[in-house]
Amino acid sequence: MALIEQQKALDAIEKCHKKCCRTDSSGDEWIHYETTLNEIESIKPKLEVVHCKDCKHHWTHRCMDSPATERCDLNQTFYDADYDFCSLAERRTE
Repeated sequence: MALIEQQKALDAIEKCHKKCCRTDSSGDEWIHYETTLNEIESIKPKLEVVHCKDCKHHWTHRCMDSPATERCDLNQTFYDADYDFCSLAERRTE
């Protein structure tokens, strides 16, 4: 939700600058515009999705005569380790 609202803010600022602001010979308004956009870009949250298969808490138990069983040390439920993820995930460093 926050990223969608942030995009709306970026779009509104861009629309306003294109309508209202003119660049003078020194380019001051354009610099201000770029600075404004850079400032907003800098506050974006840096999110990284770590899928279960890449998480250090995920492991696979293999027994000789039975199919492999996937487990999570955090007791999180997942159905497909290739696609599922959770907020507690930490990237494996091996």
